[in-house]
Amino acid sequence: MYETWRQFRELGGKGGFKLFWSTWRDDWPMLKFRRVRSHAVCSTCVKHKLLIRSLSGDLNQRLKQRHLFDLHLKNQYRDRQRYWSLRTASRTLTSSIICLTIDAMDQSKYAWPRSYLLDAKEFESFVRPRSHVYGTLVHGFFSMLTVSHADTCRGSSFTADLLAHIFTVLSKHVDLREKEVHILLDNAAGSNKNNTIFALCGLMVILGAVKSIRVLFLRVGHTHEDLDQLFGQASTFLRHHLRFAETIDNISDCLQKFLQRVDRPHEPLKIVRRLDTVRDWKTHLQLLNRHLRGIGGPRAPKVFEFVQLKGLLPSHPLKSKGLPEDVVLRCRPFLCEDRYTSELVYLQKEHVNRLPSPLPERHLQ
Repeated sequence: MYETWRQFRELGGKGGFKLFWSTWRDDWPMLKFRRVRSHAVCSTCVKHKLLIRSLSGDLNQRLKQRHLFDLHLKNQYRDRQRYWSLRTASRTLTSSIICLTIDAMDQSKYAWPRSYLLDAKEFESFVRPRSHVYGTLVHGFFSMLTVSHADTCRGSSFTADLLAHIFTVLSKHVDLREKEVHILLDNAAGSNKNNTIFALCGLMVILGAVKSIRVLFLRVGHTHEDLDQLFGQASTFLRHHLRFAETIDNISDCLQKFLQRVDRPHEPLKIVRRLDTVRDWKTHLQLLNRHLRGIGGPRAPKVFEFVQLKGLLPSHPLKSKGLPEDVVLRCRPFLCEDRYTSELVYLQKEHVNRLPSPLPERHLQ
């Protein structure tokens, strides 16, 4: 509660801690703080807390660390405010912005088969496969849950195949060629923050499928957003309505019933998909020969923007570096910052010509 009040004061709020706490307790009694965190804790927050605790004998150094900690909380909140503004714009159907977020659910809650018989002592060492359930919110359009077997590939090809299906569904409702797509992903280098996903985004922009794409990552430890609320509601629904499940199809059917009942008025279309095979996007997109370094790690950029050269200002220095259809990659350290730290011509027509004409075939995992 104290950290929440400090963040409130850093953003310009008025009032002392006692007034803040009493107002919180009287006006929002349903909001509680968990005693045990279920998500990873931000390493920067832990560092500042430990330093503040260890500097109890030096008031000046303690105040300096307190200021740095408040600044970190303020910046991560500004990141969320930027995401909230994109989400609001996406829900306005006349806007040119489409904002979507993708995340994976906890596998332990979707193990099968499910039955009262498994409570017996004879089944205490019985190992049940855990389904892979991914959640997608395309704000203003639809919410989708994807169910896969435990042995289905979960690398970059999985995320690329999921994005391809999302764009296919979106193309039936809007003309993506004039849309600016913002994709919020988790900071997982193996499945999201890698060259395969960036090559797919650049390929879609240079082919004219979308106007531009921004791949967004919140700060590590502060990445969980509105999808977590949907995940919590889904796990509670399955616990009460799915006592018996013999196959993975029973889980898919129960999740479809859940989506039909969940209150999300801004996403009227509710979709549940089974994804059992994945295209080999990684091998296919490696033919572009576009390999980026320095995109992973704590100091890596959090915003990657893919836009054609013709979309830049006439005075931009990269205007003379290629054709108008070539794709430029622009990077920013955080969502709340507007300054681009690096820009380069990422994809050209000669790179696209290296790809074979058909899409990568699906293969079983």
